[in-house]
Amino acid sequence: MEIGLEGSGLISIEHHELKAGDQAKRRAYTNCLLSCRFCNSGRKTMPATSPEGERLLDPTKIAWATVFKVENSVMEVVGTSPDAKYTYRAYDLGDERKASLRRGRASRFEAVERARREAAEYVPFLLEEAERTEDPVKKRKLVDGARIFEDAIVRAVEGVQRYASVPNDAPRKCRCSIETSLPSWLDGQLQEIA
Repeated sequence: MEIGLEGSGLISIEHHELKAGDQAKRRAYTNCLLSCRFCNSGRKTMPATSPEGERLLDPTKIAWATVFKVENSVMEVVGTSPDAKYTYRAYDLGDERKASLRRGRASRFEAVERARREAAEYVPFLLEEAERTEDPVKKRKLVDGARIFEDAIVRAVEGVQRYASVPNDAPRKCRCSIETSLPSWLDGQLQEIA
């Protein structure tokens, strides 16, 4: 099975402040975060604040794109922020498995764009040509060609849907009984793929 998609069990819930921390802090959306299994296991028991005072970045308060960049599917720290460097180390963000997930996801988004841009324009053309022709063999080939393009579009979209940022089968409850959901300000930024 491919990793990084719905059905892989890749998403789990991670505590920003470790479970042993203050009860009030653990019982909030901002502490029970959806996380990939690789990030969660990479961190293990590293504290939210290192002995040197570096803090894990809180993704509910800072957009990681402001401190990390991705080039050729490899994530790197932008700038000199000690907190960003600590977060990078804690979650092992340079891990090849994570780069592989990013490559897989990017290729699926490219396939959808290609299908929408290129294949979609052929469907009406082929169907119009099928309407014009009297030759039954040519008509069947044109209609079959239109179906092939439509199927390619559907497969591309299904591929991207399985790589959703929050898969449909992601856990909704933490082991500490907190129901997880995105806050409205973040949920409003997600884009549905029809």
